[in-house]
Amino acid sequence: ENLDLIVVNARYLEIYGLTFEDAQPGTPLVELMRRSIARGVHRPGISAEEMLADFKKRLIDNNEPELRRHLADGRVISVRHRPMNGGGWVGTYEDVTERCRAEESIARIARHDALTDLPNRLLFGERMIEGLAAVAKKKEAMAVMCFDLDNFKAVNDSLGHPIGDKLLQGLANRLRGTVDASATIARLGGDEL
Repeated sequence: ENLDLIVVNARYLEIYGLTFEDAQPGTPLVELMRRSIARGVHRPGISAEEMLADFKKRLIDNNEPELRRHLADGRVISVRHRPMNGGGWVGTYEDVTERCRAEESIARIARHDALTDLPNRLLFGERMIEGLAAVAKKKEAMAVMCFDLDNFKAVNDSLGHPIGDKLLQGLANRLRGTVDASATIARLGGDEL
């Protein structure tokens, strides 16, 4: 099945670094992909043929509602295609970079402690489930340690909450520096790390 361009607007060309000369009616979609790849618009490591195969599989064969393309400059483009009566497709390309950043920020806030920026109880629980599944599947070992700061209330009462907060932040930073990337250090609440 050939996917050839019938009509295009200036915004599409702007998104993919193309010109009207690049995108004449009848130009195959794979050729548009080749040209935008050659201009460094897409992340390296994917060919136009691979991109087209992914496009066809996800949007046409599997009828996925949306495909997101992550571009080299950090932009995220939402690609949607819907069939038209009598053949052909209408494609919609939308820059959803800010929406993605907002979604990522919300997801991060929901799973991290605001004071220490450590994973919170929710993310800790998710990581525990993943770790226990890996242990069951691969017979790997896993360890869990819990720190409860003795007399932490006395620090807050005598020196004030800002000092107690600085103590928790300092402890979180020191613990971060002692483990590799595979470990999870979480703040479960109050003075529990």
